[in-house]
Amino acid sequence: MREDLIINQMWDKIRNLENEMLLIRSGEIAKHGVATKEDTAIKVKVGAFVCPGSTGNYSVTGVGFKPRYVEFFVSRHLEGVALICHGWMDYNGNQASQSIGFSTVPAGHSSCNATYCISFENQNGILFMRAVYVSMNSDGFTINFDTVNANYTIYWKAVR
Repeated sequence: MREDLIINQMWDKIRNLENEMLLIRSGEIAKHGVATKEDTAIKVKVGAFVCPGSTGNYSVTGVGFKPRYVEFFVSRHLEGVALICHGWMDYNGNQASQSIGFSTVPAGHSSCNATYCISFENQNGILFMRAVYVSMNSDGFTINFDTVNANYTIYWKAVR
């Protein structure tokens, strides 16, 4: 029953992220309460990148501000199993991620990790990719991959 609650919460987060992306793309964000003064403005930017082909630091630039919070999302459907990873990091270096596998047989899989901002694994616990917070930069952020799989797109949302 707890896994059902977690799964429903993850789908809610996915729907919210998709809605935010649509609002930002359509230029509607100004209609939804974003302050206009630079010092009090809430800024949100979304983007995506393909997991790098080698381990080490990976920097995302062009965000336009130094984020206070970055959220990550990865999804894949493999061999009849829907896999989702949701992770985050903040400017203090706090981070966590959760990997969930949805399947009818076996019943599913869920793992949480408070050491990595991205930790994506399958229903058998096989790790596909993993990254840790490095820094928030004036125009983006940097993470460090210790496990990579270049077949996956990582979606991100940065907030200031």
